[in-house]
Amino acid sequence: MLCFVAVLTTISAQNTFMGSDGSNGYSYVDLGLPSGLKWATCNVGATKPEEIGYFFAWGEVEPKEDYSLGNYKWYNASDSIYTKYYTDSNKVVLDKEDDAAAVNMGGYWRMPTKEEFEELISCCKWRAKKKGFKVIGPNGNSIFFPFYYFSDYGYRCGIYWTSSLHSLYASDSSVLNIALQPPPYAFKSFFCIREKRHTGNLVRGVYD
Repeated sequence: MLCFVAVLTTISAQNTFMGSDGSNGYSYVDLGLPSGLKWATCNVGATKPEEIGYFFAWGEVEPKEDYSLGNYKWYNASDSIYTKYYTDSNKVVLDKEDDAAAVNMGGYWRMPTKEEFEELISCCKWRAKKKGFKVIGPNGNSIFFPFYYFSDYGYRCGIYWTSSLHSLYASDSSVLNIALQPPPYAFKSFFCIREKRHTGNLVRGVYD
């Protein structure tokens, strides 16, 4: 229900949909991607596209105040090993019960995989705005990814979890990193990198 009010005025303009079809009242946009995947208009925990929403550790479904390795759900501190999800097992994508979008949004929602973020990068136009990136799909419809912090170099940045464990490092997951450096350089970037799983980052749901 979180995004219901925020998108009422944009439904006809951007083909934003919601209903009783497994979306649980959350809104999504068809960007015209080859996969047919639909993307949520808001981050998990947000009520408007420009709001940040909740932070989650990878594989955890509730926000918390402290994001440290010591309190990370899938780490056994006494044995110094990661549990359930690790590179030499068949658990390299989050199960539904450990997926923050699936648990918090319900219905047919889930977190995107690394490959689905890469499709978003390669198939869409990314336009830098003051508060984030507007992502325009092949059909002209768009979604928005907000920034939430400034880096040491003055970049506006944002990091979004995928549901994919990094292929080489059990301690890491793949993330979408977005960054914009203000003028005079105006450097912008959006690409997938790796991030420590216990850190707190944002989640955007996809409707599948």
